Amino acid sequence: MNHDEEVEKIKNDILNYMTSVEDPAYRSILSLMSRMMSANLRLTQDMIEKLDTVIKDEKRIKDIVLNGHVENHRRHHDWLEHNLMKKDNLHHVIKLAEGHREQGVYCQWAADKMKEEKESRSKFKDRYRGLIEKIIIGIIFAIIGFNMKILFPHIFN
Repeated sequence: MNHDEEVEKIKNDILNYMTSVEDPAYRSILSLMSRMMSANLRLTQDMIEKLDTVIKDEKRIKDIVLNGHVENHRRHHDWLEHNLMKKDNLHHVIKLAEGHREQGVYCQWAADKMKEEKESRSKFKDRYRGLIEKIIIGIIFAIIGFNMKILFPHIFN
């Protein structure tokens, strides 16, 4: 017995049982169940028909799965296989990055970030040097101020 036959048998059992039930509320529930089963069966059959038509169209499936990259699919597999066969991929990536750094080749984001960090460091150094200069000048003035009598005795006598 297939799915459709089972659903029809259950529907017939519900309809037969409805004739023996006297409660109108219970009858309406059974009727609703019968209608839901019919609607469910129709929707299931529609979906199965649509899936069958899609499955039969192999070209369409390939286009959907490969997402427009049919011509490159084999080449992508070859590239993946080649790169996955490398024993030390991390080492390869690091060497590649070092080569790019030595040649000065970066993406724009990385170049902007490095420039920003360099400017930030130079601003910090400039502020630090200015602060050190002010501290040294302050110390010199303090030393001179405390030793004014010794340095300039003729003024303070």
